[in-house]
Amino acid sequence: MKTAIDADDRFNAAFRSCPAEQFGENSSFFYRWAIFTAPSWATCLDNPMACLNACKSGSERACFRAARWVERFFKETHNVEARKIYAFGCTVGSRGSCLNRGGGLRNSYLEEDTFQNDDEDQRAACEYSLFKHACSKDGKAASTGWGCAMLGQATELGQGTEFDLVEAERLYRKGMAASCVRQQDETSEDRTLKPACAFAERRLKFIRGQ
Repeated sequence: MKTAIDADDRFNAAFRSCPAEQFGENSSFFYRWAIFTAPSWATCLDNPMACLNACKSGSERACFRAARWVERFFKETHNVEARKIYAFGCTVGSRGSCLNRGGGLRNSYLEEDTFQNDDEDQRAACEYSLFKHACSKDGKAASTGWGCAMLGQATELGQGTEFDLVEAERLYRKGMAASCVRQQDETSEDRTLKPACAFAERRLKFIRGQ
């Protein structure tokens, strides 16, 4: 899989720039309108190349699942490849991929990630845009909880956007509405809803001085 990812210029281009600016540009009509069905998580576990190929063809879910597969089994050795898939997945239109690309940029230093280490202001603006894509979906999307929570923090701190505590509070509330209600959903692929809920709630209390 590493060879296939490294050899694809689209993955490399998305990794070296801010994929939020190309959000959805590589999406596929066939996957978007369910003419083609994205490989399930079980299928991706058994056949990760099929998952990656579907991602290349424009499947949002396949991109997210392919990156999750890399993180699950090869995080220590293939972190760059996971970030490349998330970056490309964002250009396909995967809000979860946008979220995780932004989270990697914000929270986890990686020497090989040249975009992360190039320009601090540019990176902060990109993180904000990535989280905005993740947050813009309605509350049914698993990415909304963390997306809005991270967007709220960026707004609270004035990173990549204007400092605005009122807007930050609104975003934290939206993050809580998306994550706190759904955190007991054991069928979800995303097991991070409970910490997203707790994070947004904690930041909201901090703003209020509680």
